[in-house]
Amino acid sequence: MKYEGQKLYSTIPDNFPYDREMALATMVRPEMQGQHVKTVGSLNINDRLLHYVIVHMLTPRLANFARILHEDIFIIWVLKNNIPINWPHHIMQHMLKCKASDAPLPYGVLITQIMQYCGVHVDDDASTHIGTIHHFSIHSLKRLNIVNVNGVWQHDFGDDEEE
Repeated sequence: MKYEGQKLYSTIPDNFPYDREMALATMVRPEMQGQHVKTVGSLNINDRLLHYVIVHMLTPRLANFARILHEDIFIIWVLKNNIPINWPHHIMQHMLKCKASDAPLPYGVLITQIMQYCGVHVDDDASTHIGTIHHFSIHSLKRLNIVNVNGVWQHDFGDDEEE
């Protein structure tokens, strides 16, 4: 991973051309414009899927997956605007944040691969088998209330609050 790109912190630099309200307005579904947005059910399909990847993989958290945090909006905005991210820095900051809040250490697969690369034997340690429940699939999209209608992915206008 390259050590170049924007370093993401818990606060956004003053000289950065980011406006939270404008960024969020570009992510919200047309029928939800002007409403108070708190959950991913209000996001358009692409941004909702991007949010899913962020909260489950890039910056994993333990709960409140459906809630849109300020940091989530910023990361989506950075990605959509093709601003390079310093991923090693971001991963380290997220690990330190988890440590400070006594949350489990994230990125287990990544850490295991680094340890194996460095010659640390991990064969005797307990492991968790990753099964189909951990894969992103059509079932995952259905849980996000995203359905394919005549070849077009769109929101199912049922319950939008779950993820």
